[in-house]
Amino acid sequence: MNLFVFFFLYCMAYAQLYDVFEGLGCQMIGHTSQDGYEHEASKAIKGDKFCGLLCDAVNQEELTEDRVVQWVAQLKEELTEDRVVQWVAQLKEE
Repeated sequence: MNLFVFFFLYCMAYAQLYDVFEGLGCQMIGHTSQDGYEHEASKAIKGDKFCGLLCDAVNQEELTEDRVVQWVAQLKEELTEDRVVQWVAQLKEE
Protein backbone atom coordinates (compact mmCIF):
# COMPACT_ATOMS: atom_id res chain seq x y z
CA MET A 1 0.00 0.00 0.00
CA ASN A 2 1.25 3.49 -0.83
CA LEU A 3 0.38 5.57 2.22
CA PHE A 4 1.45 8.85 0.63
CA VAL A 5 -1.21 8.47 -2.07
CA PHE A 6 -3.90 6.43 -0.29
CA PHE A 7 -3.32 7.28 3.39
CA PHE A 8 -6.79 8.72 3.97
CA LEU A 9 -8.65 5.78 2.39
CA TYR A 10 -6.32 3.14 3.81
CA CYS A 11 -6.63 4.44 7.31
CA MET A 12 -10.36 5.02 7.00
CA ALA A 13 -10.83 1.31 6.31
CA TYR A 14 -8.85 0.49 9.46
CA ALA A 15 -10.97 2.91 11.45
CA GLN A 16 -14.24 1.54 10.11
CA LEU A 17 -13.30 -2.05 10.94
CA TYR A 18 -12.08 -0.98 14.38
CA ASP A 19 -15.33 0.84 15.10
CA VAL A 20 -17.45 -2.12 14.00
CA PHE A 21 -15.57 -4.61 16.16
CA GLU A 22 -15.37 -2.26 19.13
CA GLY A 23 -19.11 -1.62 18.78
CA LEU A 24 -19.68 -5.37 19.00
CA GLY A 25 -17.90 -5.38 22.35
CA CYS A 26 -14.50 -6.64 21.21
CA GLN A 27 -11.45 -5.83 23.29
CA MET A 28 -9.19 -3.87 20.95
CA ILE A 29 -5.45 -4.50 20.98
CA GLY A 30 -2.49 -3.83 18.72
CA HIS A 31 -2.45 -0.05 18.74
CA THR A 32 0.76 1.42 17.31
CA SER A 33 2.64 4.68 17.56
CA GLN A 34 2.25 7.39 14.95
CA ASP A 35 6.00 8.05 15.09
CA GLY A 36 7.72 7.70 11.73
CA TYR A 37 4.58 8.25 9.65
CA GLU A 38 4.05 11.38 7.59
CA HIS A 39 0.44 12.46 7.99
CA GLU A 40 -1.64 15.32 9.27
CA ALA A 41 -4.70 13.51 10.58
CA SER A 42 -6.35 10.13 10.36
CA LYS A 43 -9.57 8.45 11.42
CA ALA A 44 -7.37 5.46 12.30
CA ILE A 45 -6.02 7.36 15.30
CA LYS A 46 -7.63 6.27 18.53
CA GLY A 47 -6.38 8.31 21.44
CA ASP A 48 -2.85 9.11 20.32
CA LYS A 49 -2.10 5.85 18.45
CA PHE A 50 -3.09 4.09 15.26
CA CYS A 51 -5.70 1.36 15.71
CA GLY A 52 -3.37 -1.26 14.25
CA LEU A 53 -0.19 -1.63 12.25
CA LEU A 54 -0.06 0.51 9.12
CA CYS A 55 2.63 -0.45 6.60
CA ASP A 56 3.71 1.40 3.47
CA ALA A 57 5.39 -1.13 1.16
CA VAL A 58 6.04 1.56 -1.46
CA ASN A 59 7.56 4.52 0.39
CA GLN A 60 8.74 2.93 3.66
CA GLU A 61 9.46 -0.66 2.65
CA GLU A 62 12.68 -0.67 4.66
CA LEU A 63 10.68 -0.06 7.86
CA THR A 64 8.09 -2.80 7.35
CA GLU A 65 9.99 -5.81 8.68
CA ASP A 66 11.01 -4.08 11.93
CA ARG A 67 7.49 -2.72 12.40
CA VAL A 68 5.96 -6.16 11.94
CA VAL A 69 8.46 -7.81 14.32
CA GLN A 70 7.78 -5.16 16.98
CA TRP A 71 4.02 -5.40 16.49
CA VAL A 72 3.97 -9.18 16.81
CA ALA A 73 6.01 -8.92 20.01
CA GLN A 74 3.53 -6.33 21.29
CA LEU A 75 0.57 -8.59 20.43
CA LYS A 76 2.18 -11.48 22.29
CA GLU A 77 2.46 -9.28 25.38
CA GLU A 78 -1.12 -8.09 25.02
CA LEU A 79 -2.46 -11.62 24.54
CA THR A 80 -1.32 -13.08 27.83
CA GLU A 81 -3.12 -16.15 29.11
CA ASP A 82 -4.57 -14.14 32.00
CA ARG A 83 -6.05 -11.59 29.63
CA VAL A 84 -7.59 -14.25 27.40
CA VAL A 85 -9.10 -15.98 30.44
CA GLN A 86 -10.52 -12.62 31.54
CA TRP A 87 -12.11 -12.06 28.11
CA VAL A 88 -13.65 -15.52 28.08
CA ALA A 89 -15.09 -14.92 31.56
CA GLN A 90 -16.60 -11.62 30.40
CA LEU A 91 -18.19 -13.34 27.40
CA LYS A 92 -19.74 -15.98 29.63
CA GLU A 93 -21.27 -13.26 31.82
CA GLU A 94 -23.02 -11.67 28.85
